[in-house]
Amino acid sequence: NKDMEPRTAVGLKADGTLVLYTMDGRQSGYSVGATMEMVANRLIELGCVEATIMDGGGSTSMNAIYLGDESINQVNKSCVSPPRSVTDYIVLATKQAPTGSASQLALSPLSAVMLTGAQRTFTAKAADMNGYNAALPPNVSFSVAGDIGSVDQRGVFTAQKAGSGTVTVSANGLTPASVQVTVVDTPDSITVKNGNAAVTSLNVKAESVTDLSALAMYNHMNLYSTDENFAWAVNGAVGTIDASGKFTACENGAQGSVTVTTGGQTVTIPVTVTPNRSFDDVLKADWYYDAAEYVSAAGYLAGTAPRVFSPNTEVSRAMLATVLWSVAGKPAATAAGFSDVAADAWYAPAVAWAKSSGVVAGYADGTFHPGDSVTREQMAAMLYQYECLKNGAPVSTGDLTPYTDASTVSSWASTAVGWCVSRGIISGMTANTIGPKGTANRAQCAVIIQKYMTTK
Repeated sequence: NKDMEPRTAVGLKADGTLVLYTMDGRQSGYSVGATMEMVANRLIELGCVEATIMDGGGSTSMNAIYLGDESINQVNKSCVSPPRSVTDYIVLATKQAPTGSASQLALSPLSAVMLTGAQRTFTAKAADMNGYNAALPPNVSFSVAGDIGSVDQRGVFTAQKAGSGTVTVSANGLTPASVQVTVVDTPDSITVKNGNAAVTSLNVKAESVTDLSALAMYNHMNLYSTDENFAWAVNGAVGTIDASGKFTACENGAQGSVTVTTGGQTVTIPVTVTPNRSFDDVLKADWYYDAAEYVSAAGYLAGTAPRVFSPNTEVSRAMLATVLWSVAGKPAATAAGFSDVAADAWYAPAVAWAKSSGVVAGYADGTFHPGDSVTREQMAAMLYQYECLKNGAPVSTGDLTPYTDASTVSSWASTAVGWCVSRGIISGMTANTIGPKGTANRAQCAVIIQKYMTTK
């Protein structure tokens, strides 16, 4: 059988030692499994002279109490969860009782494959002569054999040079314990992950935060590493990334990449940042940002193109009529429009409604001048007429005397401008000027409509 699968085997060494062997599989990034030939060669490496390949996969569950442990735990990782129910077991147990006196030491983890520069803590445990947990004596010491790194007396091993060696814990009168440690300079590959998911590209919203991590592999094994083993970088104006891999996207839409490097290996992840706002030309810091988002979401004032709001473009009479028509729910007109408004113009239904409802009066010659820019007092007048249509004439019309240019407000617009000011819908251009003849742009229109719709 040459398939890569989970495997289970039992081997016997020449000295009578029994080897119980399990290879997990079918789990990308953890274990791909092995062929029967690979398992046979591994059992030979372990010194077995006889072996039997048994069932594998989801039916395998290997459980053990390691030296120094107090309870049994499953030590393999089944490819199905929960493991399949089976009725065949191999159980090895001792009939001996605990002595309560430590006679041998143990180390956890049982082995380590690490990147150069990584640190890992090895924990010393003690067991009695029958393998039961026992109290650890206070005089244990750690040492390293092989030119691979150093270990302090807390058991913290620092990988410093590629190669293989052992970490040993010893104490007077107790059998010492050693574990094999392999240190690797250059991994075979690096996988970037977000949680448990592998990441080959990143598509995120502006200003979002994504926690990335890097996993180094060697001979299909995960290399133990820490954040310090990896160098993260951002290419292009897509955001920033810190030493732990936390990526913060920029405010605007952008494309670039994130790279992570260790041991001469580099992986590049393409990044696309999508703005979480509606328009590329309206930033969150802009004074009209909320208003632009509001009128767009409500359908009152659409962009001039996909993702374009054109905040500084002046508002035309046709545009304002369309905004108020949208605010009113786009009702049908009850009268014809103006002579200079073509029946198929995009604004024709809105202008016809505005005329028939009295929101606009047009000019004496029966024209509307749809392309003319709207002045601030004209906007106030149209909004006031819409308020009268919707709720009746307001009781309070406001006071313009605080403004030095109040006298420049046209007589036909003074009531409307005063009412808008009193409601806080329109504010002065400066602290003491109202600027009635100034033209209004789309940003100002959005703010005024938002204030009208949300101010009570």
